[in-house]
Amino acid sequence: MGTDPDDEPAPVDEPAPVDEPAPAASSGAGRQVASSGAGWLLGLLAWAWVGLPFVKGGPTAVKNVRRAKFLNKAPDGSELP
Repeated sequence: MGTDPDDEPAPVDEPAPVDEPAPAASSGAGRQVASSGAGWLLGLLAWAWVGLPFVKGGPTAVKNVRRAKFLNKAPDGSELP
């Protein structure tokens, strides 16, 4: 009971390994610095637009700041020039 070489399945070639792209030089440290700087800036803006008016005048002062910033209105509700 001999086996014929033609009866054996052909060997499967393994695919060549795919080279992964090299990471950019500033991808790790640059992103960390940028994200921490962006968070700090966002916190500063939130403090200026919400925190300080709330401390100085309560919820009414925060409403006035939002009204002036986003609706272009004075604290009394009149249109600003």
